[in-house]
Amino acid sequence: MQQIQVYSAQEVEFGNYVKVFFGDAFGGDGSVVPPNSMLEISTLTLNFFPTKEGTMGRADIAGRNAANLGTGDAVWRLQVVYVEPKKTMHLTFPTPLRLQAGGHIELGFVNEGPGTIFLDVNGLLIKS
Repeated sequence: MQQIQVYSAQEVEFGNYVKVFFGDAFGGDGSVVPPNSMLEISTLTLNFFPTKEGTMGRADIAGRNAANLGTGDAVWRLQVVYVEPKKTMHLTFPTPLRLQAGGHIELGFVNEGPGTIFLDVNGLLIKS
């Protein structure tokens, strides 16, 4: 098996959900785990940059496999993650969060705010 360290920096404006984009390592649209591969996430780092009266950012991060698309179900989910303005929150996972081929990560910011939440994702793309 080939293991490739992958990294993504993604931001989301208040009121939105976005797919996390990994770029060339994933090929295709850059957000979907490639065929015959698995993504293991070891760390997530979050920052909140408020606008105007924003005092807190509430992130929702979900890993979805292809089999769960359209169902609202997640393989794993970190919800109600509160991020203070201009402070870094670093989350580590001794047992990595996993996604199979066809899966993707969603980042949402639809509560609290307003402003921007910035997410860094570090992990391994394991190709079989």
